[in-house]
Amino acid sequence: CSSSAPVESMCKHIVGKRLKGSGRRWNLINANAIASLRCTYENGEEDGYFERTRLARIEKLVKLRDLEPATGQLPLMLDAA
Repeated sequence: CSSSAPVESMCKHIVGKRLKGSGRRWNLINANAIASLRCTYENGEEDGYFERTRLARIEKLVKLRDLEPATGQLPLMLDAA
């Protein structure tokens, strides 16, 4: 039987380093998003993550462009993906 201490220690490090700062408050959705980003960073997968995010936003812009009347301008702001 192996110990779960290393896993628990890493979870405490990842979550505690970003979420438990002085005066910080989080709702569940944003806390999960930040924890996911921290894990992505710690695993060295941030390049792939940001590329997937960029492609998803481009797809969203294309869909918006196809739905909106042609104005020749892109929307200034997107909703969070």
